[in-house]
Amino acid sequence: MKRIYSSSQIIGSFTRAEKEFETCATAEAQFDEEHSLVLIELDSFIRPVDLVSKEEHLQVGWLPKKESIKETISLEEAPDLAREIFHRWVHRIQRAMPLTVYR
Repeated sequence: MKRIYSSSQIIGSFTRAEKEFETCATAEAQFDEEHSLVLIELDSFIRPVDLVSKEEHLQVGWLPKKESIKETISLEEAPDLAREIFHRWVHRIQRAMPLTVYR
């Protein structure tokens, strides 16, 4: 498997119990040349914005669960497909965020 795409994006931030958090989306895509198959791993999480603490990824009920997507496609087209799927993932997370969280 060959890594063809990797991305992460901070989608928003919010404060809860006087602590600052960021909402994040990630994507990792690998290509299986033998089968002309792209595998895209999508994730979302929140994390505290605290330079002193160790980074931790937290799950909350309103975030989509991790997803894995497989598509048969050529190597040349695979990075564009992965990018497009990640952009749709980001929009899905934005729509899932409570209005009190998104800013």
